Amino acid sequence: MTTAYSELYGFVRTAIGDPGGDVPDYSSGSIDAAISLWLLREDDYSKTTVGEANYITPDLTDKDDTFRISINAAIFLATPNAHSFSHKSPVLSVQRGSRFALVERLKTLLRDSEGIALDSDDSITALLEGFSRYDDSTSSGVVV
Repeated sequence: MTTAYSELYGFVRTAIGDPGGDVPDYSSGSIDAAISLWLLREDDYSKTTVGEANYITPDLTDKDDTFRISINAAIFLATPNAHSFSHKSPVLSVQRGSRFALVERLKTLLRDSEGIALDSDDSITALLEGFSRYDDSTSSGVVV
């Protein structure tokens, strides 16, 4: 059995605050690359490609592993943009604020989640949605 990378897209996008939709901040290909990069460090899981689709082998049945792989993929995606960025051309102007705080909060969430029992996809989503509502100015920790 295998788990399609696409099953992790929602978790990764929620962790990095990407609404997805018609114009996501991160393409499926970018998320695939981040998951593949993390799997290079894994002893228990590997990448399998069938046609153009990527899969994790063996099947991700442990929700803690699903969470860990998703968060690490989100960290890989957000880290290159840790500092602010802007670009202007006669046709286009792009500006993105610093994501350094996001990267640090993801690392903290990953570290602090050790020992939390994640028994379903809903529990992972709830944890990540709580995290995405985290506000530095009003809270001293991750909202779960």
